Amino acid sequence: MKNLLLLSIPLFLFACGNHAGTETKTVAIKKDKPDPRAALLQTIKHYDTLTPGGYSLHYTLDSTNQPVITLSGKKFHRSFPSYQFEQPGTYVFKNEWKHFIGLRNTCGSSCWTLALLPLGRSGQITHYDFDISSDTKRDLLFGKKNYDGNEYYVANIKTGKKKKIILSDIAGKGLPGNGIDSVAFVKEGIYIKWKSLAGKKEKEETFKFKI
Repeated sequence: MKNLLLLSIPLFLFACGNHAGTETKTVAIKKDKPDPRAALLQTIKHYDTLTPGGYSLHYTLDSTNQPVITLSGKKFHRSFPSYQFEQPGTYVFKNEWKHFIGLRNTCGSSCWTLALLPLGRSGQITHYDFDISSDTKRDLLFGKKNYDGNEYYVANIKTGKKKKIILSDIAGKGLPGNGIDSVAFVKEGIYIKWKSLAGKKEKEETFKFKI
């Protein structure tokens, strides 16, 4: 009887050791790969806008994942695919005119474009680089012609006519808008005050035009 009891002890220990050493298998859960189109669509839909005048801007994607902007009003519904815009990028709401909706596109702090979408079933998108100030009630826009230099312009966005403006000795020629202290559209034209080159006083002038 004593021998039988001693024999059973090692068998019990062996059985316990076998149970403790059993490995637990982990089953990997497969995750769905992210959908680039869905992610891009979610991003651009943040730019959907209802303008103060009641027009809506709706962003979606075409079959090649390029943005399409649909502009809607009470009497029209019109889509603008990306190839109709001069520069690549995402154009977002900037301002509202009587006959246009203005969208701003930037490529950083050194360049930007204003695209004007016509409020109607006809008409083309018009583009103005480096817009600085505007009078939306009179359809007037003030901007810089090129990245550098001192040549600026005032444009009538309805007629397409422009008036060239030279700001002599303006400081900060590199970045459009640099050196300009203030701009105001007045009855006879546009008033501009700007900082001149180092060592010289500020300049101001009212540029008269009829466009």
